[in-house]
Amino acid sequence: MKEKLNERIGRKKQNSWEYDNAYQQGHSTSKFFARSPHPTPKSLKNNGFAVILVPFGLGLFPQVKSIGRKPTSIMNSFSIEQWEIWYTFSTYFKTHISNLEVVAKLLVDFEIADCSVMSNGETFCRTDKGVMSGKTILDLSGDLKQVSVEFKSNATVTAEFTQYARETWLVGSQFLYGEARQLSQGRELPTPHLRAFLKPIRLVKKEERITSLYPIIILYQSGVLLIEFRMIAPDNSVELRDFISNYVNIQQYDYDYAIVPTAISVIAPEAYQFYSNPPNNIFQRWELIKNKNKQKQVLKILSKNVVVSDFEFEEAPLFSMKSKETITSVAQTLFTIVGFITKNPISPISLLLKGIPELPELGNYWIGRPHIHLVQHSNQLDRASSNEESNKEFFGRILARVPEALGDFSIYLPPNSRQFDDYAAYITLAATLWVWSKNGLENQKQWMDVNRGNLIYEHQVQVELLEYGFMLHKSFIEKSTTLNKYPDILATRRDLVELKSKMLETTPYGEVRDLLLKGWKQMNLEEIQSQISENLSILESEIKFIESKQGDSFRVFLTVFGLIASASFAKSVVSPFWKALDLWLPSNENWAELFIVSISAILVTVSLLFLKRSIYR
Repeated sequence: MKEKLNERIGRKKQNSWEYDNAYQQGHSTSKFFARSPHPTPKSLKNNGFAVILVPFGLGLFPQVKSIGRKPTSIMNSFSIEQWEIWYTFSTYFKTHISNLEVVAKLLVDFEIADCSVMSNGETFCRTDKGVMSGKTILDLSGDLKQVSVEFKSNATVTAEFTQYARETWLVGSQFLYGEARQLSQGRELPTPHLRAFLKPIRLVKKEERITSLYPIIILYQSGVLLIEFRMIAPDNSVELRDFISNYVNIQQYDYDYAIVPTAISVIAPEAYQFYSNPPNNIFQRWELIKNKNKQKQVLKILSKNVVVSDFEFEEAPLFSMKSKETITSVAQTLFTIVGFITKNPISPISLLLKGIPELPELGNYWIGRPHIHLVQHSNQLDRASSNEESNKEFFGRILARVPEALGDFSIYLPPNSRQFDDYAAYITLAATLWVWSKNGLENQKQWMDVNRGNLIYEHQVQVELLEYGFMLHKSFIEKSTTLNKYPDILATRRDLVELKSKMLETTPYGEVRDLLLKGWKQMNLEEIQSQISENLSILESEIKFIESKQGDSFRVFLTVFGLIASASFAKSVVSPFWKALDLWLPSNENWAELFIVSISAILVTVSLLFLKRSIYR
C-alpha cells in the first residue's frame, strides 16, 4: 500500500450519500472528481470525511505468496514492479436476460455480491440492515472532463453501506464514468448490463502458493457473460520468467482447494446439480432439500471470519466434484451460479411441488484470456514508441506466454493500437498488453489513486467492449446453425448488419474506434462474420430443398386427391348449386357431367393451393 488510509466517516443528505472532492484541499465543488482524462482523485472529502478510492481495498490485500525460483541471466534484464492482470472468462446464454434488474438485486440479496451497479445507474448495495437500492447519478460537464456522482436511495430511511460495498460502489461509479466518456449514447454496442462486485476468492496450493482473486460479474441483457478476476502485484518486483509462469499463465495451475465467500459455497452445489443432473421427481427434490440443509450445517462449522485491514469477510471452502481447483473451474462455477440466479431461485416448498424452473442454457463456447497492465517496469522509457523499441523482446514474450525459451519473441508483438505516445496497447487473440511510458505516468501523477484506477479502468472498458463484440459473434455462430425458418434467418442477418454498424459507431472518438477495430481484427471477427453468413446461406439452401421436396409431395397429393374428390364434390355440391343458379350447361347429359367435374377439379385445386400457401408462408 502506497498511502495511509484516512479515517472514514459518512454523512447522509436527503436520502443520498454525497462525496465531495478534496483533491485541492477541499475547495472543489464537485462531489466525486473532476478532471480529464481520468476521474480518480487521491481522496474524496466531505466535512472532514475522507474516502480513499481503494477499489475493494485492493491495495490492502496480498496477491500471491509463492516459493519462487532464482531467475536465470536471460531474465535479469527485465523486471516488473507495478502491474495488474484482469483474467477474463467470457461465454453467453442462449436466451436474452429480460429480468436484469432482478438479477442485480438477487446477487446482493443472496450475498454473492456486495454491490451491483447497472449501466443505467440502478444500484444495489449491502448495508448492516440488508440491501439498499437506489440510483447512482453522474453529473457530467459538457466536455466530459468533470463529473460528480452521488447515490440516491429509494428508501425513506437510509443506512450506511458496508465498508466493502462502499469501496466497490466507488469502483462501479468510475466504470460508469469510463463508459459515459467512451460510448456513443444511443448507439452503444453493449446492451444494458450489470456489474456485480464479489468478495475475494483465494486459490490455495499447500506449502507453495496462495493466489488472491477479486471477481467481477458482468452480465448483459443480450446474454453475454463476463467473469473478470483481478490480480494485484505483490509488494516486491517480479522477474519476467516468474511473472509469466506464476501470473500470466495462472490458468495452467492446479490448486488443492478454493476459499470463497460462504454464500458462493452454499449455492454452488445446488446450481451445479440443477444444470448437470436436475431432480426429476418429488422424491429426488426432497433428497436435494435435505442434503442442502446438511451442507449448510457443515458450512456453518467450516466457515470463518477473516479480517484484512479494514474489511471483514466470511469465507468457506468451495465444495467441488474435482480433486483439484483451477481459475477455470472457479469461473465455470460462477457461470452456473449466474444462470441459476437469473431464474429467481424458488422456496423449498415451491421446489418440492412445482419442480425446477427452466434455466437459461449456456452456450457451447467459452474462452479465458489475460488482460495485462504494466505500470512500472525496468528499462522504462519516456515515450511508448521508445519503450517498445527497447523492450519489444520482453513484451513479445509476455504475449506469447513463454516464460523461458530461445528465439526472437518480438515477432509475437503486434502493432501498437494506441495513436499517442503515453502508453501502448497490444492486442492479440490470446491476450492484451497495456504498457505505460514514463511521460504517460507523469501526466497522470496528479490523478493517481492508490489502486491505479486512473491507469486501468478506462482500458478495461475497452477490453470489455472487445470481449463483448467477440462473444456476441460467437453466439451468432451457434445460432446460425440451428435456425429452421426464413423469418428467423432474415432476423439474424438483420441483427448481424446492425451489429456491424454499432461496432463502427459505438464510440464518438476516432482513436478509441481505431483501437477497437484493430483489436477485433486480431480476434478474427471478419472471418467469424463470414462464417456466420456462410452458415445462414447453407440454412437457406436447406430450407429451399426441404420446401422443394414438400412441394413435390404436395403436387402428387394434389393430383390424387383432386381426381378422387372432384367427382364426389361435383355430384353433391357443384351440380346442385350450378343448377340452382340456372347457369349454362352443355345440352348433352354426359358432356354436362364432365363439365361439372372440371369445375369441381378447378375449385378443389385452388382451395388446396391456398391451403398450402397458408401453411408454408
